[in-house]
Amino acid sequence: MNERALFYHRPMLEDGTIEYEFYYKAGATCAHPAIDRMCFILNHDHVGLHQPTDGIYDQTSADPANLTSLSVHSKPLTLKQDGWNRIQVSLRGDVIALNLNGERIAEQSLPAANQRFFGLFHYADQEELRVRNIRWTGNWRRTLPTADEDELAGTQSDFLDKARDHLKAMFQHDFSTQGLPPELFRLAGGEWEKDVSLTENGLLMKAVTIRVSSVSLGHTIGGDFDIFARYTAFQGAAEGGGARLMTRLQSPALHEVIGGRKHMIHSKVLEENVGFLWHGFYDAGVYSYDYDKRQNIEETAGTVRLSRRGDTIHILTAEEGSDHYRLHVKQKAGTEDLSPGGIQLQ
Repeated sequence: MNERALFYHRPMLEDGTIEYEFYYKAGATCAHPAIDRMCFILNHDHVGLHQPTDGIYDQTSADPANLTSLSVHSKPLTLKQDGWNRIQVSLRGDVIALNLNGERIAEQSLPAANQRFFGLFHYADQEELRVRNIRWTGNWRRTLPTADEDELAGTQSDFLDKARDHLKAMFQHDFSTQGLPPELFRLAGGEWEKDVSLTENGLLMKAVTIRVSSVSLGHTIGGDFDIFARYTAFQGAAEGGGARLMTRLQSPALHEVIGGRKHMIHSKVLEENVGFLWHGFYDAGVYSYDYDKRQNIEETAGTVRLSRRGDTIHILTAEEGSDHYRLHVKQKAGTEDLSPGGIQLQ
């Protein structure tokens, strides 16, 4: 048996009704409605439920002629022989109802896995399919939703942005215009004469092999926070090189969270990566590595963002000029204050 179905590309996401006219001649012409892989077979004396197979590519033992009776009436269907019939396929919640020429003929609940694509099914080796006047109606909006109402308009940082009204204190520093004042920043690591310089575009920092340059902010920060570090002109040539933003939490078992942009060598291939390292170190000064995550990323300019809400720190990145952030890490990290020097640019 040659199963054939034609589907409309947009699923029935909302309640609504699809109606059409089809020509019926017993054993020769019909158009059976389908919702994804749930096909309603219209026979003269009943409605049957058919589960389509994948033909020669089917990996199950399903019979292409499989049929289960679903008719809610004992009397024959009101099909007009050798003429045009009208059928309505209505969706309300998870229930599909079929009306044929004004009479209810079947109801069926949709399984959760059903993708709700409407289609027209027939056995191509046994019957033709003739359809006209297809019409889809529903209680749809007449205006476009606002960004807050549109479920497709959100970003991965929405849940953070909506919970930041209580963040009143703000510190912002532009190295290109405000320099590197010693009362605000501490210098640690690297050879400063060689690796760090102030330019009209900001702070230029270089990392050579394992020599790391870092600048830290000498503030104690408590509670929830958002930290944004914007970078441009990223260039990397060795494994481990990159721009990193690190927070160090002040606690008996000191925790660090590092999010950044770096080059990494994986399987002998140099990849553009955003590299993350989560670890804690303890009284003896021995590091215990708890979290390590890498994800490919191509931008050479953008923003690294570290946000804490409650006891959870989130690491996100965005491309240059974009406010759409990609969430990479969500990690429990305690509620302790960030110690002086606990925010580092490396």
